[in-house]
Amino acid sequence: MDNEMRSRLNHLRKGGIPGTKEEFRLMYEDWAIDYDKEILCDFAYKLCKPMTVMFDAALNTFTKKRRQDIKIIDIAAGTGLIGLELHKMGYTSLHALDSSQKMLNEARKKGIYTQFFCLPIDDQRILEINTADYDALICVNGFGNNHILPSALAEMCRIVMKGGLLCFDIREQCMEEWEDKLKELERKGMWETVTKEKLPVDDDDKTNAFVFKLL
Repeated sequence: MDNEMRSRLNHLRKGGIPGTKEEFRLMYEDWAIDYDKEILCDFAYKLCKPMTVMFDAALNTFTKKRRQDIKIIDIAAGTGLIGLELHKMGYTSLHALDSSQKMLNEARKKGIYTQFFCLPIDDQRILEINTADYDALICVNGFGNNHILPSALAEMCRIVMKGGLLCFDIREQCMEEWEDKLKELERKGMWETVTKEKLPVDDDDKTNAFVFKLL
């Protein structure tokens, strides 16, 4: 493993590369072509299967729609590894959002998404996406490390319909930053917890995987 690859993977594991959102976006722009090849051996790819299995189980419980009719947005979609797993399960109404156009270009090559948004997600309203436009939202390995911040949760909730699901994970070392916001939304009656699991990401690290139902 060369030093550049080690540095990138360390960033994903532990937030080992401090920087601004723009610096992260440029890092992913530079990484896009080699991302799948490098990440397949690492923890982030190992999360794809258990996260999508958990998401699928919740969708089967809480929606009566056929899989191909469930409209899902993949936040921080990157090159589409999560979308690929969902597509294998029969979910075909998939949209991708990521701040890196080059990452989305790689995702487009997989032929699994029907719409793309090259945008960040934060506390600002995304004008291109209507309120309650999606049945469900998934975001894997996008929270923490100065990527997506807790303030973005309100916008995520806005674009998912009432009764819809949000599935995401938060690294163990980032939970303190997010915990108050998660509890605040539950206290306000915006959502309820459907599933919470701890998933291993490497020998000494875990991530907290959630599914919430909007009320």
